[in-house]
Amino acid sequence: MRICLFAMAILFSVAAYGQSIFKCRQPNGVTAYQDHPCPGAKNNHPNMIIKPLSGDGSDPDSSSRLSPQQRAQLMAGLERLRAALQKIDTSRAAMTRYEAQRMAQLRQQERQQQLDRRHGGT
Repeated sequence: MRICLFAMAILFSVAAYGQSIFKCRQPNGVTAYQDHPCPGAKNNHPNMIIKPLSGDGSDPDSSSRLSPQQRAQLMAGLERLRAALQKIDTSRAAMTRYEAQRMAQLRQQERQQQLDRRHGGT
């Protein structure tokens, strides 16, 4: 699961190469990130611009570096993702335990029904 998320992050980062990212609040209150300006927005400036590096890997200009505030926002987002992954893992483990218990109950009921049929028929 984590490998899949990492692979998706890599793919999206390649797809976002040299693009702008706009943060928009939807009518239902959900925050959406998109590659075009928000409809009806007063400020059409992107929240972040992803710029390509030069061929040697150095930054072509200092404006594409993350500010401390942007870095803090990204780290907070990363922590939220980690917490969400932990919740998913915990839920998955609980569901697996529940399914195992339910299957054991069903097998026990089936065995009891077989015994009842054997003893009831003789």
